[in-house]
Amino acid sequence: MPVICIDFGTSSIRAAVKNEDSNPVPLAIASESTIDNASIPSYITLSASGGHIFFGNSALTEALTNGGSGATFEPSPKAWFFTTNVAMLDKKSFGHHEFTRFELIAALVSFAGQRASDAAKKTLGPAKNMSFRITHPIWPNEIALQVSRKYEVLLALLNCGAGSGLKAKMTARSLRTWCDKILEPVINSKLSKSIPDPEEPIAAAIQLIGTPKANLRELHLVVDVGAGTSDLGLFLNVLPANGENRKLASLCAPRSIFLAGDHLDDTLMREVETHSPNASAISLADFRNNIRKNKERLFADNKIKIPGSRAILKLADFEILPAIQDMGDALEQAVKEMVRGSLITEGSGAHQLDKISVVYAGGGGELGFVRERVYKALKQYLPRVVVTEAPIKTPRNFGVDATLPRMAVALGGTCPKDLWPKGKVKASRYPFVG
Repeated sequence: MPVICIDFGTSSIRAAVKNEDSNPVPLAIASESTIDNASIPSYITLSASGGHIFFGNSALTEALTNGGSGATFEPSPKAWFFTTNVAMLDKKSFGHHEFTRFELIAALVSFAGQRASDAAKKTLGPAKNMSFRITHPIWPNEIALQVSRKYEVLLALLNCGAGSGLKAKMTARSLRTWCDKILEPVINSKLSKSIPDPEEPIAAAIQLIGTPKANLRELHLVVDVGAGTSDLGLFLNVLPANGENRKLASLCAPRSIFLAGDHLDDTLMREVETHSPNASAISLADFRNNIRKNKERLFADNKIKIPGSRAILKLADFEILPAIQDMGDALEQAVKEMVRGSLITEGSGAHQLDKISVVYAGGGGELGFVRERVYKALKQYLPRVVVTEAPIKTPRNFGVDATLPRMAVALGGTCPKDLWPKGKVKASRYPFVG
């Protein structure tokens, strides 16, 4: 049975599909004419009148067109998961109808799931049955239980085809009907107590290091710098002596840092406002969209001309800003703690390691200062170990215009569950690992 995986990211939603006898394939889920047709922006916009709700690229277009007229633009609805249950379920009035934040998220993800299902049928041909998976981030313990329940609902919606009928532009009335007839029965149903799908850094590890042959002495550090969080995982490709299939071992619990791409955007926005006070007078959507484009240009060209000003911002000056240094310090410290806790222990056999490869996922992994901080942290605790960046190969049938590191989570989430790690590797079975 083909498996479709949805990666619900803070800035974008991506999807991939895998048949039993094929490699994972990215799905072109954006029907609009976009540069990256493999992703749908995780945006929601509410019209000024409250009569319409927009998703994805349509949400951005509406916000850019009518943001000054009172349209409400939500650039990162996934961040709502970090709020309390009360805030998530608090009803807001839009025109003559009310919606909770979770209802809007559920509609956005279901809409993307329907796009993914349609794209999968074009890629693989008609299929009788398709199952969905949805990867989930690493949540703090204090909110993990309340978030896991909501992810169970999202997964159930995807697998029951709830996205049928949802469009990029919905009237508030039709969306209210969908919530009452489709979403509410799923919420009220008895679901399992745990999420069966992998955490995002594990999915990235499966795709990027789960397939090629690896030296048993070579460990892999996955660094997934997304928009909302930076997720880290330390993994080992295990080739059992008895000739069984390869398995992926997690040497410690993946961890998350709440400093990532949005943090960079906010810092750049404040820096732009310093040189161009009138910049924030434009709509949030326009400002945020310009900032993200300028951020990519800044890291590609090492400098940018600040919009609405004659000032030039150099990358070297940007990277020494206190807020950026804080992000780098947090990332560096997390890598040190992960390596120290997993390897620098009695009987771990760390002295036998000769190489550790770093694989980057997410857009932030393309940034030079991120890579420099990771390298610095690794060399402090493993000074004699060779640190390399693992090669990222484009899979066959890569038929969409997308950067593979940004697709890694969606691609890895489609892989067989027997690759997913069950926890720490026992030293008795693999003597060189603690």
